[in-house]
Amino acid sequence: MRLLIIEDDKELALVMKDGLEKRGFTVDISNTGVEGEEKALANSYDTILLDLNLPDKDGLDILTFLREQELPTPIV
Repeated sequence: MRLLIIEDDKELALVMKDGLEKRGFTVDISNTGVEGEEKALANSYDTILLDLNLPDKDGLDILTFLREQELPTPIV
């Protein structure tokens, strides 16, 4: 299962990635909303873990944008 973590707290994102990879997941990280949107559009993810409080872009705006793209990826 391939996951994308969109989280501006780099330390938290790395802890999450490490824990998920130890459980067999493939994990990509994005530390900005803009980069997260780009990765979500360019790659196929089974799930996206999205921080709603990002400094460069509102997480709810990202959520709305990605849902409008009709991606097959569930956004959490």
